[in-house]
Amino acid sequence: MMRIPNPLNSKLEPSFLADVAPYFTPTLLSIFGLVVYQFTGNAALAPWLIYVGTPFYNRFIMEDETNLPKSSERVFEQSKIFLIPLYAVIFWGVAAWIHGLMLFSGEYKGFLFQHKPESNWDVFCYFAGISFFGALA
Repeated sequence: MMRIPNPLNSKLEPSFLADVAPYFTPTLLSIFGLVVYQFTGNAALAPWLIYVGTPFYNRFIMEDETNLPKSSERVFEQSKIFLIPLYAVIFWGVAAWIHGLMLFSGEYKGFLFQHKPESNWDVFCYFAGISFFGALA
């Protein structure tokens, strides 16, 4: 079966909300995972919620079946606005690993340190979640 190519859209330059904001998703999901873990103490809950919610996100929010025209490709490639989510995910990745080190040290108290993974499964889920969201970027 021959597949018809996606139609071209008419964008001449990148839009922050439509083109750049989706790249904040790994950072926001990682923050969501950390907050859900600290509220519930269940390290597997956030990845499960994200796994279940992704098809809905893809179907109703991220539906974009168009391609850029050749004339706009260079403008999008050279746009510095795409560096903002890149630096955000790098900064958050470092912050998440520092949080993990502080959490396992046992020396810190407060909301961000109220639940420490105790079982091997919790440790695996905690660090697998951080690694997975970092790899999304």
